[in-house]
Amino acid sequence: MKLNVLFALLLAITSCTARAQSSAPVTKAEMPELPAVTVAIVRDGDSWYIDKQLADVKSALTQLASTKVQVTYKETPDFTAAWSRPRAAEALRAALVDPEVDYVLLQGFLVMDAASRAEYTLPKPVVGGFLQEPDVIGYMIDDAELSVRENLNIVVSNHRISEDMNRFKELVDFSTLYVLSEESYLENLDFIQEYLDELEDAVKAKTVYVGMGESAQEVLDKLPPAAQAIYLFPPMRMNEMERRKLVDGINAKGIPSFAYFGEPAVRDGILGGSIPDISQQLARRTALNIQRIILGESPNTVPTVLRTTPKLYLNALTAQKIGYEISFETAQDAEVLFQDEVMTGDPIDMIGAIERALKYNFQYLSTREDTKVSYEDRRLAISPLLPQVYAGLGYSQVDAGTVRSSGGATSKTAASAGVNVSQIIYNDERFANLEIAGENYQATALLEEAIRLDIVQLTAVAYIQYLSAVSLEKIARDNLAVTRRNLELARIRERVGTGGREEVFRFEAAEASDRSTVASAKATVEQSLVTLNQVLGEDLNTRWVPEDLTLDSTHFRTTSQVASDFVSTASRYERFRLFSLQYGVGRSPEVEALEHQIQGQEISLDQKQRAFYVPDVSANFNYTNTFHRSSEYNPPLPPDDNAWQVTVEAELPIFEGGSRVFDVIRQKSVVRSLQYVRDLRRQQVQQRILNALYALGASYANIAYSQIAADRANRNLEIVTEKYQQGTVNNIDLIDAQNEAFTQRQNEVLAIYGFLEDLVDYMRAINYYEFYAEPGQRESWFQQAQRFVLREERALAP
Repeated sequence: MKLNVLFALLLAITSCTARAQSSAPVTKAEMPELPAVTVAIVRDGDSWYIDKQLADVKSALTQLASTKVQVTYKETPDFTAAWSRPRAAEALRAALVDPEVDYVLLQGFLVMDAASRAEYTLPKPVVGGFLQEPDVIGYMIDDAELSVRENLNIVVSNHRISEDMNRFKELVDFSTLYVLSEESYLENLDFIQEYLDELEDAVKAKTVYVGMGESAQEVLDKLPPAAQAIYLFPPMRMNEMERRKLVDGINAKGIPSFAYFGEPAVRDGILGGSIPDISQQLARRTALNIQRIILGESPNTVPTVLRTTPKLYLNALTAQKIGYEISFETAQDAEVLFQDEVMTGDPIDMIGAIERALKYNFQYLSTREDTKVSYEDRRLAISPLLPQVYAGLGYSQVDAGTVRSSGGATSKTAASAGVNVSQIIYNDERFANLEIAGENYQATALLEEAIRLDIVQLTAVAYIQYLSAVSLEKIARDNLAVTRRNLELARIRERVGTGGREEVFRFEAAEASDRSTVASAKATVEQSLVTLNQVLGEDLNTRWVPEDLTLDSTHFRTTSQVASDFVSTASRYERFRLFSLQYGVGRSPEVEALEHQIQGQEISLDQKQRAFYVPDVSANFNYTNTFHRSSEYNPPLPPDDNAWQVTVEAELPIFEGGSRVFDVIRQKSVVRSLQYVRDLRRQQVQQRILNALYALGASYANIAYSQIAADRANRNLEIVTEKYQQGTVNNIDLIDAQNEAFTQRQNEVLAIYGFLEDLVDYMRAINYYEFYAEPGQRESWFQQAQRFVLREERALAP
């Protein structure tokens, strides 16, 4: 039959050549029919895994042979083992004796084992493709890794179960390993008992085998509470819901797990695995072998071993669920999946971060205390203007000689009590100080508001930069994963002879460089977190799970929309610029604080100028009661019970060495200095507004450009990767495409978060935060901006 196919192919080629040489055009209807072959599908039974693998093989074979041969597939119940080992041999024989069948495709462990152990010569070419090592199914290959069984070619893996288990034991120290496999595969383990004994000796642990059927719960019930570790083969007969239930149940029990299926199983929730996803590679190799055999090659000269390079894969989410801690050393050599989703700590959003900062930030707390000090200074300035009342109590005693010499006028002992009341009637300096203290308090309160606005800005920017660092780290890890896949591809190309060792070295160098990039990105994340915690006033080691921000976030929607709408034309942009300047300068607490400081110093200047002719007027009242007097003379002196005194004073300095003149001159310089500082501050506010506005316009435009660049770079990478797989481009082209895609993805993230940062800076410049404003304030700002920008008359500059 094979000769008939070859003859038909030669006839088709000859016919095509003759038609090509003919001057008459060839229409579609005149194209010769392709030779037809029938491939029987012999399988273990109904299984999602076999269905998927078979679909991939058919798709790959269609791509490879569609222009050379017409392939049809035959599947009947007779070709199915129905998950029975004895039935597998019958299914294989049924396909081999079917006169319609030209080739046989095996799908499953049981039918592959039946073919490798058949006691008769296979009358038709038999090809198998299933992720399995040859020792388990008794498949004999020679030193050249070619099949020694006539007419049998089975694509097997060089991946060893013992290597998996030993790698698993490096991660988890267990004495008993529970091996979960399809129960039909475990029913007749006696035929590979020697292999199982070797496996147990290699891993130096007891192995307990647990069969899997269609129910996940039945498997979970067989696992004891003290199970230390699980090695999982694909649950062939479980549907998607049951597979999910099985994985979730294993993790809920807190049992570390390792999968023979490798990366795909790790992505589905298993803790670890050590081979990449080679399903497409396995399907393509199987299809390629079928094509080569159909085109005339012997099944015994077509390669059988599919080589893979083990690479540890770990699921960070699963590790977190079961309480397994991935060491730094392990993480360096492994590809840790979903690491960006494992963020321990309390959830936090930007508004929550700002509220924390305004509550705990040390700079803001210190500023608030400064405001309280200024408030108390103002109250202290009032105190001298209020009545001052002092109470006194006195006792005196003199020597006898003094008493005798006074002739009894002086008491030997006396005791008195009194009160003194003083009141400033008018003191220009004191009244001026009261006004100055009030202005200083207003200035301090405004500076507190400025610091509050700064803290809001610092917090929002630190929060955005933390999100940006997290995103860049994820991109760096994704890029490392791409490099590792390309490295595996380069190794495959080297093994099949389509690539050289230099390609492997180049990708190994790229992998090392990318690992360094990931480490640097991780350090940047930690540094950004420390910065955020410092702004928040929290412990610097505090961990957070931040809520991401997007361009559609409600925190920035109105301002972003207004800014984008109002820079659409030159005239609108000019008016929006003027509006921003007017709005920002008019609401600047820094400028207003300086106005109050100037006002205070001008009050002081006025007072110093009035000091030449305005006196200080005060009043005093003093009352004393002497309630005890004694004398050595007779009769004793009567006590002078009451004595009081009232005084009113007006004081005006005449000459103080010229100090008042010098003081006035000095104060004028103080006022002028503050006025210059105010003008400078107003200019700095305007500069900040303009810089923020220009940066905002550029970053907004950069978003679209970076998104286009990232999209095109990713598409280019996909095309170049496919061409590299086909061998039409070299590894340098692939590395360049990957580096470009990596760079553009970084630029896209930086553009988005950079725009949000610039938006926060613009809001700080105009002293208005949309995300921290009341709804009425937002509407007011929007209306003011719209009226100013959209009015027809020319807007005046502030």
